[in-house]
Amino acid sequence: GGATPDAAVGGSTPDALPADAGTADAALDPDGSVDTICTPCATDDDCGGGTCLDVDGVRFCSIHCEESADCGADRLCDPVAGQEGSFCLPAAGCDAPPACTDNDGDGYGEGAACLGPDCDDAAEDVHPGLPDLCDGRNDDCDDTTDEDFVVETCGVGVCAASSACVGGQVVACAPGAGAGDDSVCNGLDDDCDGDVDEGYVAQPCGFGVCAAESRCENGQEIACVPGVQPAADDTTCDGVDEDCNGQEDEDFVGDVCGEGACGATGICRNGVPVCEPNAPLGVDDFTCNGVDDDCDGETDEDFSPVTICGLGVCRRDGFCDAQQGGEVCTPGMALAATDETCDGVDDDCDGQTDEECGDNNFSFRVVQVNGAFLDVAIIYHQDASPLADAADTQPRLLNLWVQLGASVQIVPDNVDTDDDERASLGSALVAAEKNLTVIERGGNVLRLAALSAANTNRIAPDPATGDAEIAILHLQTIANGPHSLTWIENVPDQMITGTTIAPPEAMAIMSLSNGIGGL
Repeated sequence: GGATPDAAVGGSTPDALPADAGTADAALDPDGSVDTICTPCATDDDCGGGTCLDVDGVRFCSIHCEESADCGADRLCDPVAGQEGSFCLPAAGCDAPPACTDNDGDGYGEGAACLGPDCDDAAEDVHPGLPDLCDGRNDDCDDTTDEDFVVETCGVGVCAASSACVGGQVVACAPGAGAGDDSVCNGLDDDCDGDVDEGYVAQPCGFGVCAAESRCENGQEIACVPGVQPAADDTTCDGVDEDCNGQEDEDFVGDVCGEGACGATGICRNGVPVCEPNAPLGVDDFTCNGVDDDCDGETDEDFSPVTICGLGVCRRDGFCDAQQGGEVCTPGMALAATDETCDGVDDDCDGQTDEECGDNNFSFRVVQVNGAFLDVAIIYHQDASPLADAADTQPRLLNLWVQLGASVQIVPDNVDTDDDERASLGSALVAAEKNLTVIERGGNVLRLAALSAANTNRIAPDPATGDAEIAILHLQTIANGPHSLTWIENVPDQMITGTTIAPPEAMAIMSLSNGIGGL
């Protein structure tokens, strides 16, 4: 209901305000409309820019002023208790506002002074203009219930949910339970993490440059289709499977490196050609196996033969023939079927030298070996018939020159003894009662002489063998053999000549020589 306020303003404002106080010149209103003065109100918003005053429980509109001239005719500018500044008030006062029956005090009810009708005047939180929340009531008096309920959402993907208003009760939002992953290509966020199909695992197909995989696009799985046409082979060392068979560079053929046993063929390692020689089988190559064991480009070059085969000119050292399984020794070819040539050579390879030679000759023969010491006999052999004249076949004097090979030396003579330790008289010289003189010349040359002119005995061979043992040389080996002794023929100015020492026939026989005699 309404009420007529007492005068609640200062100055000479009268007790009652005239009913026509709301008709004034709007142009004079500085902060609102003079037409609203004395209009019932609930808030300032009801006063068109003016102020809603509350005087003794009666609310009406007014406007601020500095002086009465601001308020128009028949209005005063007076202060109002409880307000700051002055307000325009009619000199005759305001009529009491129209009556409003409002049982719940929310400003809505029955009567012209109410803000509007109220559909539930027993509840102050029910009237027009209120939000109609979820409570099962028509809070805003519009014939619908709970239409302003704001739905809340929660969760994402297939877990997404929302709150609801059911029978005036709010059903809270509860997210659903997602899958453990999002591996199915279906366009859904199955694991509720905000991403769609992110757990999809592409399925591969093909190898190498042909490799491909399936994919998930917009919830649709695109099947895997192998890629480019494969190459015919994969010979390039580049780490790529060009023929799409699951192997990389398997047809690559590398260069060769290393010699002999170290030889290796390059390989492709991680797309890079690599050739690493093998380790040598040894530091030398003495094994006869047809392999360059020490990787120096030569095969079996350090092999040392241990086999000797054949006699005379047929004598040979063994040699390496890996194809035959090791060392092989093949005797040479004989120079003749018989040994009739008087050349100091076993031409027919029977172990005898010049045995069929029709002339007399000298030769060497090893008679004893004692460690590094050799006793070598000088033999005069007479092939002529024993019935021949001895003057033509048997010498009285000897003058022999012998070149020792580099691997032997004459045993030094001990001058403190009477015996010449370099050589001993052969049996033929002993029988002929001859003396032997040994003279060492430079260059490992020996001169052996039996030159006594007073002794005319001839040096005769054994009739049974035709051999006459002249002397035995005592030699010492100083290096590995084979060893050699060589006759020296016709040494200038050193051969004995003239008949005063030896007859010419003896000189002729004495001058015969046989070249090299092998031991």
